[in-house]
Amino acid sequence: MDYIELPLFFKYDIVGKQVRPFVFAGGYYAFRLTGNKTLEVSGIDEASGGAVALNGETLRVNVGPQFASQAYGALGGVGVSFDFWNIRTVIDFTYRYGLSNVIEPTERYSINQLAGLGEVPDDYRLNNLSASVSVDFPLRFISKIYEPF
Repeated sequence: MDYIELPLFFKYDIVGKQVRPFVFAGGYYAFRLTGNKTLEVSGIDEASGGAVALNGETLRVNVGPQFASQAYGALGGVGVSFDFWNIRTVIDFTYRYGLSNVIEPTERYSINQLAGLGEVPDDYRLNNLSASVSVDFPLRFISKIYEPF
């Protein structure tokens, strides 16, 4: 499943000289673009007196209707920024906690190709932990003194 996420958060910088830590919290809204599932069916035939591997088929199914068209949740994180030579570097860790189920309960058994194979989705939430490193190249020289606006 592919969702586009629109976060909105508030960031608080803890003022420091060389290293500036920060915390942030907020929420996000996401909307679904696509949803595909690839399922490979294989098995071993032991009824013929020996173990014979069966060549299975690969199913690619559009499971978009089984997933909600929108999702929302809360997010929060911590990070630090610092200047290295003339480059500002930011490292942050973000946790997203989904507050909505992304499976449509009425569409759970709607795809016969998957339901017949026992492939029925459970309830899902968009929970994840992410880390990022960003490097900013300023168009002006960064002074050694940090002066917030």
